[in-house]
Amino acid sequence: MGSLTPREALRGVKRAFLDSAPVIYLIENDAAFGSAVGELVRLAAELSIELVASPITLAECLAGAKDRASKARFVEFLTSTREVDICKIDQFDAVLAGETRRELGLPLPDCIQVAAAVNSVCDVFFTNDLILKRCNDSIRVVCISELE
Repeated sequence: MGSLTPREALRGVKRAFLDSAPVIYLIENDAAFGSAVGELVRLAAELSIELVASPITLAECLAGAKDRASKARFVEFLTSTREVDICKIDQFDAVLAGETRRELGLPLPDCIQVAAAVNSVCDVFFTNDLILKRCNDSIRVVCISELE
């Protein structure tokens, strides 16, 4: 685990994007990272920070769900939690994702996620995909593994 506290990671943040991995860690109560993501979500609610996810986040979570109960928890968290907003993906996201893919060579789904976060005016992008740190020019990227 890293040296950044969840509170430090959320300092100055109004909107925070959740990539798929943090949601999976939270819902499946991952031994290594579940509590850190839980603390992020708790603090976001306490500090009135809006959490943003995309339809890709939901699709990736559902594709990897262990069972029907997990699927239901993913859907409930992403669609019924007051602090979580599912953003729309549109042509502006497609343009930015295409440019990011061309410039950085990242997988297109990751580029769409980053574009959705940027165009949703998020201040930080929570993931655990280290390669996405290459997008730090577009948005501040924090890996869950960096959190205490």
